[in-house]
Amino acid sequence: MIPILLLFLQAIPGDSFQRGMDLARAGQWEQARAAFTRAQIAAPFDKRFALELAGVEYRLGDHAAAKRQLHRALGLDPSDPYGNEFLATLYYLDGNYEAALVYWNRIGKPRLSAVEVDPAPPVPAVLLDRALLLAPAKC
Repeated sequence: MIPILLLFLQAIPGDSFQRGMDLARAGQWEQARAAFTRAQIAAPFDKRFALELAGVEYRLGDHAAAKRQLHRALGLDPSDPYGNEFLATLYYLDGNYEAALVYWNRIGKPRLSAVEVDPAPPVPAVLLDRALLLAPAKC
């Protein structure tokens, strides 16, 4: 009896994940939220559910809930590029640029290709270059 129960419990997260993805693709956000929540309860250490719930919460207009889910996912995998990018973007949209940079910097972003000063200050270009402490990008 126990092996059958274990197989059933293992199937819940995978089935709920696929169901949630199908519902999200169909724009059925509330039902997708329910499916991902069930999966998250069944597998609390699987970051996929928190990441997908963050997307659903964002689509439902609840940015605070999206951030909570992203923090949860990044607690499980701090180096996840999608989670860091998404959370940084939410902080950026809120005007919290310092927090956005914390999460972008984890994944090597943002990358500056050039710095322009407009209008040009009345100092020699060499002095201006020394005043801006930017390391060249590593390609």
